[in-house]
Amino acid sequence: MILLSLFCLGSFEYFPAIGPGGGMGAGLAVASWRNSLGGNPALTFSEENFAFVFNCIRLYSLEGVNCGLIGVKWNSSKLATAIAVTSVGFDKYYEHDALINFAAEPLNSFKVGIGIHSLIQRAESKTSFLPQFDAGIYWRAEHAAIAITGRRLNEPRLPDGSFLGSQFCIGGLWEPIRELKFAIDLKKYDQLEKLSIGGEFEIFPEIAIRCGVETFPLIYHGGLQVKVGVLSLEYSGQYHPEIGDSHSVSVVGEWH
Repeated sequence: MILLSLFCLGSFEYFPAIGPGGGMGAGLAVASWRNSLGGNPALTFSEENFAFVFNCIRLYSLEGVNCGLIGVKWNSSKLATAIAVTSVGFDKYYEHDALINFAAEPLNSFKVGIGIHSLIQRAESKTSFLPQFDAGIYWRAEHAAIAITGRRLNEPRLPDGSFLGSQFCIGGLWEPIRELKFAIDLKKYDQLEKLSIGGEFEIFPEIAIRCGVETFPLIYHGGLQVKVGVLSLEYSGQYHPEIGDSHSVSVVGEWH
């Protein structure tokens, strides 16, 4: 029944975020390219020239559910592109979401981006294709940033004739010092509003810890990132009071 509820929502709505946003619970205005994958596509434009991520998710402690993500991104001086594939499978049900992001920085500290999804759902012998379009902006001041995103702007139609409604979000960041970040996201969709608040503290240049909380219902987040050279190992977890806990592990490579 839990799986049915999750899959009926579609578009990986209940999938834990990866990157800093996964551990903090809020990441729309946190400048990490991994927060662009299903988050704010404007964040694709970042300081890394090339990067990749391999991710595996243990979704709500559900037995037999396989899910994960593979993504790469690269930058030129004016344009950034990211490509990612997210998959989930259980028994005879599968979802694959192929995403491509494009982002640019037309003005100093001001970024814009678009995301194009190709979501394929397969249940038994039936296959459905759901295109989805996202857009986002990001602006950074000295110690603060703000972001605005729109997801599913085309309101894709499900096989039963219903629609996946658009989602509009605003995010903020305050970074009083380089080692400390506080983030807040507000999301609105289908007459629902969700508020997320989180933080990150960089204990050493190689180690960062993250935590956060999300409302309606109350969801707790936590995470850890350990860097070794160009590689990072990243963990994030979240606890949902109704459907249990999720755990996410990523291997990240970044070249500047």
